[in-house]
Amino acid sequence: MSSNATTAIDTLSDSLSSIRVRFMSDLELREQELRSLATGEICDVAREDRHHQARRIAHRLAGVSGTLGFPALGNLAADVDDAIGRALAVPGDAGRTAAADGAVARLAEAIGSVVRSGRDIHGL
Repeated sequence: MSSNATTAIDTLSDSLSSIRVRFMSDLELREQELRSLATGEICDVAREDRHHQARRIAHRLAGVSGTLGFPALGNLAADVDDAIGRALAVPGDAGRTAAADGAVARLAEAIGSVVRSGRDIHGL
């Protein structure tokens, strides 16, 4: 490998490392947000708003987690995004709403695990 290629790889590795550090720091905030959203006031309008907020967080995590070395967290976030979407599609469906609420709580727990360990989730 040429020295230019080695330098480019090192630069890319350093850049990804920096992005990963910011991602981990951001995860702490997302965990707190999701925990707050999962335990918020129980009223249909407030719950729908919380679901929209949680879905935005889950969608973003689903998109970036795998790229930064957390594919299982990304898959869980995608599942949460889907669960919330199903709940929002049929407002008032208690089963879908409960599934979405549970999914948000599981995602918050999984994020906490990643933050504490620095590693991807397994088996959650």
